Amino acid sequence: MAVVAAYAPGEQGDAALRAAVREAHQRQSDLVIISHAYHHPDHGLTHAERAEATRALHRIAAGFSPEIRRYLESLELVIDESSDINVGDRLNEIAERRGAELLIVGLRRKSLTGKLNLGQAVRKLILGAPCPVLVVKPDEVSAA
Repeated sequence: MAVVAAYAPGEQGDAALRAAVREAHQRQSDLVIISHAYHHPDHGLTHAERAEATRALHRIAAGFSPEIRRYLESLELVIDESSDINVGDRLNEIAERRGAELLIVGLRRKSLTGKLNLGQAVRKLILGAPCPVLVVKPDEVSAA
């Protein structure tokens, strides 16, 4: 079984990785990171390369206890790069293929009105997921 985290650079991606590290350790599960498509202001549609996602994970892991860092080091890290524009469908497909027990996604901060509209990708993800979905938002400490 695996904990699967959706990653794109930014606060929401960091929040998803942080939650995924905690959950994988607590469950003693494998960790799969899916670097999914996102819109970069200068480069258009892109995704984080494996090296970028790995650096983000190491940066985030530095804030955890030595026990959790050792656990992470013991895992064979799986990073799946996807530039597929249908993010919700792609995440569900990978979660099913990897036998995910939990799928974690970060959500951008939104205005009061925007909170009512989660977005098409997250809606597809939640409704079609083969496992429970944990949606996290950036916390104040990580956003500073």
